[in-house]
Amino acid sequence: DDDRDKDKDKDKNDDFDPYGSPSAKPQINPQRFSPTLFDQSPEEIYNIGMHYFNAKNFVEASQIFEWSCQKSNYRLSVACTNAVYLRTNLCDWGYLGRGFERDMAIVESVTKREVELYRSVQYLEDFDENEDNDHYLSYRYDNQHNERKWADEAIRAAGIGHSHDHRRQPYPPIIHWKRSTSVHPHMMLGYPLDDDHSILKRYVSESMAGMDELRARLRDDGTIADRPADLPYSVADMREAFLEQHRRHLLRRERDGTPLPPIKVGFVSSGFNSKAVLYLSHDLFRFFDPELVEIHVFSTGAPDHPQFIRQTMRGVDWRQRVIDTVDYFHDVREFDGDHIALARFIHDKELQILIEWDGYARQGERAMGLMALRPCPVQILHQEFLATSGAQYVDYIV
Repeated sequence: DDDRDKDKDKDKNDDFDPYGSPSAKPQINPQRFSPTLFDQSPEEIYNIGMHYFNAKNFVEASQIFEWSCQKSNYRLSVACTNAVYLRTNLCDWGYLGRGFERDMAIVESVTKREVELYRSVQYLEDFDENEDNDHYLSYRYDNQHNERKWADEAIRAAGIGHSHDHRRQPYPPIIHWKRSTSVHPHMMLGYPLDDDHSILKRYVSESMAGMDELRARLRDDGTIADRPADLPYSVADMREAFLEQHRRHLLRRERDGTPLPPIKVGFVSSGFNSKAVLYLSHDLFRFFDPELVEIHVFSTGAPDHPQFIRQTMRGVDWRQRVIDTVDYFHDVREFDGDHIALARFIHDKELQILIEWDGYARQGERAMGLMALRPCPVQILHQEFLATSGAQYVDYIV
C-alpha cells in the first residue's frame, strides 16, 4: 500500500519530454544488478540489456533498457523504445496503468524525430543529371541514355513496380531512409496511436522496407557485400516479356485450340510448419483451379520434428498437406542467408505473382531482402504482418 501511495503521488505530474527528463520516470531497482552496471556507458548498458532480452528475461531487460535510456538523457532512442516494448509485454505501467500514456508519448516523439532526421523523398524531375545521386540507387547517370531510360533505371533500382506506369510522367517519387526507426514495425502494430499520429505506423514500416535489402547484405564482420548490377529485376522488362508470351499463347489458341497456360503464383514463407498462419491456410491451396493457377511454394523454414507431429499434432502434418495439394513445393533452406541466390531461383521460375507471408515477423527465418530484389512483376503481402509493408516494391496487401 505504501508503494502504491508513492506511485500515486509520483504520477500526479506525469509530464513527459522525451529529449529532456520525464518528471515521472519508471523506477529502476539497483539491487537487481551488479553495481558496475551503472558505471558503464548507455551503449554498453544497452548491449547488456540485449543479452537479457535474447534470453527472454524481459523483467530484467526492461529495467536495463530503461536505465540505458535515462542515462543517455533519452537520446539512445532504441533503448527507450525497447523499454516501452517490454513494459507493454509485461503490462508494467505503474499505479493504475498511468505509465502507459507516457510510454505512448515516447513512441510518438522518438518516431517523429527519426522521420525528420532520416527520411527523405526524391522526385526524379528534381535530380541533377550532372551529379551522382546514388544515395541508395546502384547506378550512375550515363549521358548516352535519354531521360526516360534514366528515369526507368532509377525506378527499377528503387524496386517500384505494378502500382506505377513506368512509361508515363510524372515519375513516382523515390523514398530514402538513412536508417530504420528505433521502433520495430511489429511493435508499432500493437500501439494504439491516435489519428494524428497513425501515419507513424506507415513510416516505421517504410523505414524497415527501405533498409531490408541492405541489411541482408550485411556480413558478420560489419561490411556490406555488393549487390549485383542486374538486381533488382526490372518490373517493366518482366511485364513486357509476359505480355509477349501471352500474345503468342493467344495466337496458338486461335490457330489450333491449345488452352492458355495457367498463371504462375508463388508463396514464400518460413512458416510452412505448425504455425498459426498455416493453421489458417493449409487447406487454402486445394481450392485453386489447376487449369487457371499453377502454385509454387517456397519454404524457407524447417519442417516439424516427426515426434512433435506424432505426439503433439496427433499425426497431423500441415506441411505435408500443402505438399500434397500444390503443384510445386520448393524447400529453399539451402539459400538461407543468401537472398540474392533465392531471388534468382524464384525469378527463373517465371512467376507472374509472388505472395509473401512473413512480413516483418520471424527475424532470422524470413527471406529478408528478397522482395526488394523484385523477382516477380506483381508482389503481394499476405497474412502474418497485418499492416502496410511501407515498401515501394510491394504492390498489394491482402
